[in-house]
Amino acid sequence: MPVPNQQGQYEIKVHLGESAQDVYRRNPHMFKVNASGVGPGFMRPVLPFKEIEKIKIVLMDNDQQPIFAMDHIKDIRLVNDDNIPHLGVDNLLVDTATSGENLNDKQLYERYAKIRDMLKNYGWQAYIDPEDPRVFGKTSETGIKKSPP
Repeated sequence: MPVPNQQGQYEIKVHLGESAQDVYRRNPHMFKVNASGVGPGFMRPVLPFKEIEKIKIVLMDNDQQPIFAMDHIKDIRLVNDDNIPHLGVDNLLVDTATSGENLNDKQLYERYAKIRDMLKNYGWQAYIDPEDPRVFGKTSETGIKKSPP
């Protein structure tokens, strides 16, 4: 089982794009390792569900320095695709609400906006994939500044 830090949190440190093996090494006992030594697809912490909210996720830059941290989450999944191993762990999926909270659309948007603002403070920019935009039609052709990945 993972061991919490002095603040009672379980830290998960991840550099997106690193191999699953590196994620396992940096976060001992946090994820289940299968017989081959790595876990394909979704990597979830081995903590009991009630302990998940004590996780603090820390994203690292290329120099292994923290660039973003988030805590008080409800669920977390890291994704690595065995079909594209060179991408490493390329997605971080985080849930901030549970169905039991009964949040309305405005409350959900406020949570989203808070997370978005935190990311902007760290210098992150929205990226719109030209092959799969979320805005379609004429709107997609005007007024959208595309940021590099």
